[in-house]
Amino acid sequence: MKHLLNDLSEEVKNSIREQHTGGMKVVTENFSKLLNTKSGSVKLVVTEQQQKEEMTQCLSSLSEDVKPTSCKEETFDVQGCQRELKELSTSSVEMKEAYDCMTK
Repeated sequence: MKHLLNDLSEEVKNSIREQHTGGMKVVTENFSKLLNTKSGSVKLVVTEQQQKEEMTQCLSSLSEDVKPTSCKEETFDVQGCQRELKELSTSSVEMKEAYDCMTK
């Protein structure tokens, strides 16, 4: 390997040495925080309540008797509602519009 360095200028040799001695520092603080965070204290971007409110607005155009069971106020379930609307979205324009609104 030494013979490869013989043809290089001193400036290039010094540059190579700096890369190996000076090096680059890797900041691991954010990664460390992520690893050390307890699973219960994860901050969600959108809370389930916010998601429910947005979905309720999308469902406002549907009458109560047409809404899927999991989309009704007393039995509201976010994932269930999305799943049911997806299945029903082919049956009517209103259902498709409500599903499209929810999945924006």
